[in-house]
This record gives sequence, C-alpha cells and structure tokens, in this order.
Amino acid sequence: MKLFSSLILIFFTCLSSVYAQDSNSYNSITVTGQALLLRGHKIEINADGFLKQVGGAGYLTDSTAKLHQILYEPIHFHYYIDAKKQLKFSPTAFRFLTVGKDSVTWWAQSITEGLKQDVFGKAYANGVIRFKVLVSGAQVKFNNINFHIPFNVANSKYLGGLGQKSNIRPDTVKWNLRNYSKIKPAFWVGNEWRGLYLRLDDQPNSNNNNFVNGWSNEESEGFQINVKGSSMLSDFTTGSIALASGQELTFNYTIVISERGNLKLPVNSKKKFKQLLYLDLHTK
Repeated sequence: MKLFSSLILIFFTCLSSVYAQDSNSYNSITVTGQALLLRGHKIEINADGFLKQVGGAGYLTDSTAKLHQILYEPIHFHYYIDAKKQLKFSPTAFRFLTVGKDSVTWWAQSITEGLKQDVFGKAYANGVIRFKVLVSGAQVKFNNINFHIPFNVANSKYLGGLGQKSNIRPDTVKWNLRNYSKIKPAFWVGNEWRGLYLRLDDQPNSNNNNFVNGWSNEESEGFQINVKGSSMLSDFTTGSIALASGQELTFNYTIVISERGNLKLPVNSKKKFKQLLYLDLHTK
C-alpha cells in the first residue's frame, strides 16, 4: 500500500512539473530565427520589421499550418508620390534589440530615394505587439499612403469594432477620421481558432514642427475593409502628406494576436474585441 501511495505521489509530482513547464513556456516568448513563439502562435517578422505571417505552432504538415495562417501577405505600407508611382523601400538592416521571457524588441531599417523607414517593434508574452514606424529624410510630398493588412479570407469570418453590431464580418466596413470622437480606429478580425486585433495608437498633436502624425491627416479617407482579389484587405488611406527635410512621419499602432476560443461556443465578435481592447490598454 505504501509503495502504491508513493507511486501515485511521484506521478502527480511529475505531472505538476510538466504542467508548470508547459505553463511557463506558454506565458513566455521564444525567439527562433526571425520568428517569435508565444501563446501557441508562430509570428514571423519580415526583413522590413513588419509582421510577415501569424499562425499556429507545432503542426505536423505545412498544408495544415497554412490553413491556420491569418495573413494572406505580409503587413506593409504603400508610399505614393503621384497617382501611379510609389516609392519602394528596400530593407538594409534588422536586429533584435532585447530578448527576454516577458518581451522582445527589434528594429529594422529600409531605404529609398533620399528617405529611410525605421520600424521598432515590441512583443509582449500576452500577445500584445506594439509598432512605431518613422519615415524621414529629404523633402517629399506623398500623394497618398496606404497601410495594408491582407487577411486570409477563410480566416476572417468575424469582425468586431468600428461600430459593427453583428458577429459576422459585413461585405464592406468603412471608418473615417470624422467618426473619431464616437468610434475609435480599432477592430478584431478572425475565426474560431485565432484572430488579429489592430488599433491605431492615439498620437496627440505636437507643437514640434518636426513631428508629423501619419494617421491624423484631415484628407484621410480612413479604413475600408473588404474582399479584394484573393485577400480580405484592411486598407487605411492617409491622403496627401507633405514632409519637409528633417521632419519625421510617424505611424504608431498596436496588434494583438487572439487565442483560440471555445470551439463549442459561438463566436461573440463584440465581446472578443472588448477583451482585446482591454488587454491592449492595460499592457504597459
């Protein structure tokens, strides 16, 4: 009887140890190559510093993993200097600045004709990822700048935020800067497995003439979210922006990768969005 009791004690001790290790691993960040593993997600970072792909970790086949990928293409900006011509930034540097269990930071730089783009990212173990994008250099006038998040259509069934009341993502969702006082520029898109939350960070107007807030242009058309080609595209349009030599054009935004929900319960987009908004605003 004593032997049986001892075996039972050893079994539960080992089980508790394994559970503690899994729990610690789940609540920390691991860097592998240019990817982050956190909370069951594999988050790939592109050479330009933006998110390349978000999916599950540990799938046995590439085809299975692809089914659970959130993005159709990497997140990116388009910088137009007239209706047809855009500036192409080429990545020149990338490095992780700090690597810890609770957070990871990185920096990437890309260059084009007389301009540079610096991207600073910080990922937290709870799934919150903050970005700061700085564009500076020679004097330039942008006809328009587009901020694109191309979602996989199959993994963008639901949408919460931007004043939407239904769970299912409508065919087209629009948001304009004129609505800012009532509806903030933040939303969640996903399915039963996982999703991606985005919030354009508030950047108060500054008296510093060297600072240009990319989100707050009066000519901005804001968000349009709908299926375009093979992706479900989130497109933020800034409108015309003039940048003087020595000025910095700044885009700050936050992304949260949502966890898998209870597959036995229907998705509540509004509740999911509010939970992620709370997590975002309370992560320091």
